[in-house]
Amino acid sequence: MCASHGGEQVHVNVAARMLERIGARESDLQCGCHTPSYFAATDTDPPPGARWTQLHHNCSGKHSGFLAYCRMFGHPFKSYLDPDSALQTRIRNVVQGFAGADRVGTGIDGCSAPNFAMPLHRLAQAFSHLAVGATPELAALAFAMTRHPDLVSGTARTDLALMQTGKGDWVSKIGAEGVQALGVRSRGIGIAIRIADGNKRALQVATVNVLQQLGLLDDGRSSPLARHLRPTLHNYRGTEVGTVEAIFDLGRR
Repeated sequence: MCASHGGEQVHVNVAARMLERIGARESDLQCGCHTPSYFAATDTDPPPGARWTQLHHNCSGKHSGFLAYCRMFGHPFKSYLDPDSALQTRIRNVVQGFAGADRVGTGIDGCSAPNFAMPLHRLAQAFSHLAVGATPELAALAFAMTRHPDLVSGTARTDLALMQTGKGDWVSKIGAEGVQALGVRSRGIGIAIRIADGNKRALQVATVNVLQQLGLLDDGRSSPLARHLRPTLHNYRGTEVGTVEAIFDLGRR
C-alpha cells in the first residue's frame, strides 16, 4: 500500500492477493494501466506482445488499500476516488495532521487518486514523524517499508537502494516530477528534495549529495547508491560526453 512499485510479478501477486482477501477484482481498481516501471529501471525492453493489467500499475497496492478500507467500512467501491467520499475525506484529514498543516492543496495524481501538495519543509516533517514512529500507526508503516523495501520499490529502483543503504534506519519514498522524501530514525530528521523542472536524472545525484553533506553517507562507492554518486552520460554511440554532478551546499535559514 506504500509502494510505487515496479510492476514485477511479486508486486502483481501481492496486490492480487489483497484484492482476493477483500472479495474485489482487478476491474474494481481505477488506477489505469501502464508499462511496468521495471523495464525503464533496468533498461530492458518489455517482451513482445506483453499485455498489462491495472495490477501492474505502480499504485495498484495503494488502490487495493483504498478498496480494503471501503470493504471494512461498507463504502461503495465505485466512488472510492471521489474527493468528497468518506475514504478520501479521511485520507485528506489524516495527511493534514500528519504534515502538521492546517490545509493541503489538492490535485489529481497520475493514478487518478486525489493527491496533496504541501511545502517541502512539511513533507520533511512528515517523514521525520514516519521514521521515528511518532504514532503506533506510523511505526507500523515504517516497519513494513524498511522490512520490505523491494515491495515499496523494486529491482534497480532508488527507494530500494536508499533503504538497503540505510539498513533499517532510513524510510524512503520517491514522488512524481522530481520529488524524494526520506526519514532518518537515528537522527530524528526528515529530508525532502524537489527538482524544480521535475528532472529525475538530477534527483538522485542531489539526494546522495544531501546524505553526504549530512554525514549520513561517508563513502557511497560501496553502497547500492554508488551509481548515483557521479553518473556518466553517454551518447547513442556510447561515447562518454559528461557527468551529472551536484554543486550546492546545504545551509541554514
